[in-house]
Amino acid sequence: MLKDPLLNWPDGPFPYDALREVGVTPDMDMRGVGDALYGLIGRGLLTPERRSAWNELMAVESRLWVDLFLYPVAFERVLEVLCMLAGSEGGGASASGEGDSETTLLLALIAEELRRETRERQSGGRAISSA
Repeated sequence: MLKDPLLNWPDGPFPYDALREVGVTPDMDMRGVGDALYGLIGRGLLTPERRSAWNELMAVESRLWVDLFLYPVAFERVLEVLCMLAGSEGGGASASGEGDSETTLLLALIAEELRRETRERQSGGRAISSA
């Protein structure tokens, strides 16, 4: 699931972004979200913004509102298209035949991010981003 990248959350960071470091994802059940509070406390990461994000995800009505801004994405299909574009004339080379290294680099970075997201999703969202 992806959120709109232009979304500005009114009460601070988007709740799932704020709680990413303790493995909270849209796929997590309410018990897992509830237990994430202990992870925040144990790792010394509990801030007012993260507490607010946790509160939003613990109330069913507000969690449904948060989830409304997420869009299902078939990561595997997006990855296929990006790889295809990176190797095609339109995505990897200019009309003059010279390689467009910026476009190719951007597509490669996006593809790598999607691979990382796919691995996290397949492992149950437990992987912690190194970024």
